[in-house]
Amino acid sequence: EAASLSRTSTASEAASLSRTSTASNRSKPRYKSNRVSLEDMRVKGAATVQSDTSNGYLDMDWSFLKQGILYDRETDIQLLQSAFQRRLLPNARPELIVLTGGPGAGKSTLAKKVFYHPSSSPKSNSHLIMGKFDPLQRPEPYAAFAEAMTDYIDSISKSSKNSSDSDLRVLSDLKRAIVGSGTHALDDLSTLSRMVPALKNLLQKHHINQDNVSVHTASTIDSVSLQEASQDYLKILFRRFFRGISSVERPIVLLLDDLQWADPSSLELLELLVSDTNNAGFVIVATCRPDIKTSNPALSAMMERLEQEKDTMVNMITVYNLSGEATNRLLSDVLQQPAHVCQALGEMIYEPTNGNPFHIIRLLRELRKNRVLVPDQESNSWFWDADSYEDFRSTAVDTVGLIQRAIRDLPDKCQLLLQTCACMGTEIDAVLLAEVMTDTFVPDTAFPILRAGLLYQDPHRRPGKYLFPHTLVHQAAYSLIPESQKSLFHLRIGKQLALNMSPDGSDDHIFLVVNQMN
Repeated sequence: EAASLSRTSTASEAASLSRTSTASNRSKPRYKSNRVSLEDMRVKGAATVQSDTSNGYLDMDWSFLKQGILYDRETDIQLLQSAFQRRLLPNARPELIVLTGGPGAGKSTLAKKVFYHPSSSPKSNSHLIMGKFDPLQRPEPYAAFAEAMTDYIDSISKSSKNSSDSDLRVLSDLKRAIVGSGTHALDDLSTLSRMVPALKNLLQKHHINQDNVSVHTASTIDSVSLQEASQDYLKILFRRFFRGISSVERPIVLLLDDLQWADPSSLELLELLVSDTNNAGFVIVATCRPDIKTSNPALSAMMERLEQEKDTMVNMITVYNLSGEATNRLLSDVLQQPAHVCQALGEMIYEPTNGNPFHIIRLLRELRKNRVLVPDQESNSWFWDADSYEDFRSTAVDTVGLIQRAIRDLPDKCQLLLQTCACMGTEIDAVLLAEVMTDTFVPDTAFPILRAGLLYQDPHRRPGKYLFPHTLVHQAAYSLIPESQKSLFHLRIGKQLALNMSPDGSDDHIFLVVNQMN
């Protein structure tokens, strides 16, 4: 990999990468002979860069990540949009859409681009909600679905501040679908509120049976045990919820990330929801790694049952790594250089990464940080430093190795914060994190982590949260905690959170506390 990444050892290869920055008629060279420019080409329009550059200052531009720009995904986008449109047809056949591919190929990013980004959403009033299966947390039945329900409720609550008629109609439909007209309606609400506390808060906020729900919930919350509840009963409640919020006029897209780590109870619920023929406008998309049969035999068996016994289409869409040409276009955008300038560098980057988008991004960040790729402000161009690369390549350049290297380069307090986040899950509430990290000011400590791309924030969909950009980062951060200390990490987090809980234990994060202390 190291040999494939650096090809500057011969004069001809160095020349193919770029012309040297020193003109032959100068008596004193500006750079060492082992530093070569990508090309003596000035960047046009550098002042318009919106990310790491300002006032024409050249650096890597990561704005494409926020703008939802994808490379080499036109066919995949069309396949997803076609599958979405099929689900809106009268008497549509049930369908599970599965995006499969290796870690870092961009499966989740692709789904978010199609169903969330306004410029490519197949239906402007469709609504994307997301849940994720977390291999590092103790499996909680239906946790990913509860997360998706919370995602929906939070977004409705945020958009309902003006109490528009449309939002209130959705809330009314949701209440009617869940509660029904039976005598156990309030028990149903109590049970769902245990799993999705945001549901109770939303219903109370809009005065939908507020008095009855709040009083009944307060008196029965301890007696309604999820462990004792019938699994079939819980699955029916979930189905009612998704039926209540979905319609052809307002489609709901449920994105389930990392399905290969789904627990058996969640797979049973997924099977029920996917095969439901009475929920038009409900589209389920899952991301999954390709080795389904070995990583989760129960998942493989469930897919076979859907196709063979329940007349349900399992639509597998393989998301491949980027082509060499797409890799070169990505480099062109990040380095703010014309594509032909980046061609030789693109070939060097492509071989060790095999075009994996996440690997490419991590590798570029590390090359920049270790001054292998160096911007020259005077010439507004980039240089490759072979000496720096000799030092860099002494360690592994595989994806996990790059992430671990980036974490170890952080200050100790930043590493501690990142490891704490890894223990708390894939999505970390900033307020709860501050309750745990009592000896540090979280925003300041998190800043270097955010800048390194090891955490990110999404103020529109996930306000007040820190999120891991990929499962690989989450796993790498957790793996750097010594095995002998992991239990102590979790116990310390659980105790700190418990200190700030209300006496009646009704806090929204009670499951997190229990998970940490077990």
